[in-house]
Amino acid sequence: ITGATSPCQGSSQPYSVTNVAGITYTWSFPTGWSQTGGGTTNSVTATVGTIGGTITVTPSNGCGSGTARTLTVTTSSTPAQPSAVSGTTSPCQSTTGLTYSVTNVAGVSYTWTLPSGWSQTAGGTTNSITVTAGTSGGTITVTPSNGCGNGTVQTLVVSVTPGPSITGQPANSTIGVGGNTSFNVTASGSGLTYQWQVSTNGGSTYNNITAAGSNPTYADWTTATLSLTGVGAGNSGYYYRCIVSGTCAPSATSSGALLTVDGSPAITSQPTSVSVCDGNNTSFSVTASG
Repeated sequence: ITGATSPCQGSSQPYSVTNVAGITYTWSFPTGWSQTGGGTTNSVTATVGTIGGTITVTPSNGCGSGTARTLTVTTSSTPAQPSAVSGTTSPCQSTTGLTYSVTNVAGVSYTWTLPSGWSQTAGGTTNSITVTAGTSGGTITVTPSNGCGNGTVQTLVVSVTPGPSITGQPANSTIGVGGNTSFNVTASGSGLTYQWQVSTNGGSTYNNITAAGSNPTYADWTTATLSLTGVGAGNSGYYYRCIVSGTCAPSATSSGALLTVDGSPAITSQPTSVSVCDGNNTSFSVTASG
């Protein structure tokens, strides 16, 4: 008997033997299969069922039936749904070399679709691919297929982690000689770190602040708020900016904020509250520069 020995379930298949004049052929098929054409000829068609078994054809003429011929068959089906997709679910935007995969099944090919802006760089229709992330999230989809068609898709929802973003710029500050001030920046993102810089040439070049120093004295230069104390007249015209880094690149740099020292008096020590008995004397003091 000629014909497919492992046909797809539900498909229509031809089976035949060599024709001999004057012979009729009686065909039988596995449970669940149905003959759809050919009658008692040497060539028939059948719709494949869900299980295998034996195809039998028995020749006969006016003298009776001859020896039957058989063909053992199995059935094939579309692939099962792939395993869960493994891979990073929240990569940094534009990250290269990301790998996503499902468990490989022999004889199955895999068609992958990615969120808008993402690109596949390796892996083709295999069970494991390499991609470059885009700037927005979405759904990764993998569709299994074989000679019988497509199976049920598997999906993985992914998001993209952006680099830090400046949401509030530092503001200019005007104070008197010897006064104190601060500059603040606000930013969004994950794993944020801060590095304040100072420019002493009108914003042309900046250098990291790495020590307290003096005139002025710095504090908290690796936080969102940079503090300055004891500002001198020579500090007027300095610019301050902050570089914000995070879990994902690139870093974000704030605009520069101008420090103006106008020579007006500056309170450097405020008066403090006191409690005294009736009739007693007390005093209040303040210190200032300018």
